[in-house]
Parts: sequence; C-alpha cells; structure tokens
Amino acid sequence: MSSQQVTIRLDTALVGQLDKIAQANKITRTDVIEELLMHQLEHQDEELASTFLLPRVEQVLIGLFDKHLWSLRTLLIQATVESTVASRLGLLKFAADNGYTKDQLSELRNQTYRLSVNRVKKKGVTEEEMIDAE
Repeated sequence: MSSQQVTIRLDTALVGQLDKIAQANKITRTDVIEELLMHQLEHQDEELASTFLLPRVEQVLIGLFDKHLWSLRTLLIQATVESTVASRLGLLKFAADNGYTKDQLSELRNQTYRLSVNRVKKKGVTEEEMIDAE
C-alpha cells in the first residue's frame, strides 16, 4: 500500500496528548495518528449523516418549529381557555347534581389540581416549568 504525506497544524496541547499516547504505547506519533484516523474512519459510512447532515437538519427543524409553532400559539391559547371553561362548567354541574357547597366545590377543585400536578411531576416536569405555563 502506498502512502502520501499529509501536513496539518495542531494545537500544542493536542500534540502533547498524541505524544503521551505514543510514549505509553511505544510507537511513533505518526502511528498514533494513523491508528486514530483508521479507528474513526471504520464506521464513517454509518456516522456520516450524524457528522455532517444532522447540524443542517437541526437548523431546518429549528426554523420550521419557530415558524409553525408560533402560528399555533393562538390555537393553543384558545384551547386552554375553552378547556378551562369546560372544566369549570363541569364542576358547577357536579356541584348542582350532588348538592355541594361553594367550599366543598373549591376543595374538590384543589384536590383535583394537586392530583394533576403530581401526575405531571411524575412525568419529569419541574415546578418551574409548571409556573412558566401559568
């Protein structure tokens, strides 16, 4: 197999690390560099997408999310308001059907809220994230 000379400028600290590896393994700096390159290039076909394409895909997705999620903002607000109204109407209907007082209804609502918060926390949402959502 023929070889070609390749020249590259490296940071002094990186050269020092290469020399340490070479000394520890009793081989030359060139051998260390060749070994590292061979190891990295063995799976290059599999990793090519993650190495070069993923940053581009990430930028495209960020742009799309910024554009489209912002347009969903109004819909999300409307859905939140409507679900809040529906839940309050449901509570009032429940109170009327079961003879609950205003205080009993408030306690029922508070219990339901605490239960919901506990369920959300179990899914990994932090207290700060819930406050931001209010």
